[in-house]
This record gives sequence, C-alpha cells and structure tokens, in this order.
Amino acid sequence: MNILPHNHLASIIKIKHSECKARALGAQESEMEMKERIAVDPNIHFGKPCVAGTRITVQNVLELIREGLSFKEIIQDYYPDLEIEDIQACIQYAIDVVAAEDIHVAAVAA
Repeated sequence: MNILPHNHLASIIKIKHSECKARALGAQESEMEMKERIAVDPNIHFGKPCVAGTRITVQNVLELIREGLSFKEIIQDYYPDLEIEDIQACIQYAIDVVAAEDIHVAAVAA
C-alpha cells in the first residue's frame, strides 16, 4: 500500500513582537533542517524519498509509525542509525506532500 504519491514534493500569547519574530525564525530554521534530512536520489529506491545518507525510505518509517511503534522502538529495533529528528522529518515530509496535493472532487450523478 502506498502512503504517499510518487511526486514530491503557534500559538503564542502575550509575547513581545521581537520574541515572536525570533521564534518564527527558529521554526523556519528547524523546518529547513528537517527538509535537509530527506533526500530523493533516482539511484536509491527508484527515487523514493529516503532519510538522507541512508537507504531508509520515508514510507518505511511512516508504516512503522502507523503500526503504533514509538520513535524509540523504531530506532532501537529497526533503524539504529536514525535520530528522532529523522523520524520527525519523515512525518513533516508527509505533511508537506499532503498540503501540496491538489484534490479534485467530481460530482457523482445520483
């Protein structure tokens, strides 16, 4: 079963404006770091997105999460080379793909 299509792709209360801006910049940096943790190489797993520097596909990680495994279990029992941030990057990748996906709904005749 394919989880992802093939093509890729704060609540802050009463905080000073400068603190809000600093937090926003930090979130952008962390999002950029997450995106760097996922790589697409046509020579690895036919171009499926993988954790950078590995042959571990985003799909494999997401399937383990779907099965109810904790991040710790995934690292300990399946992929000891991963870091928690790698797993979070896989989730963020899936979110980004769904957010970018165009869904066209057609009316069905009754």
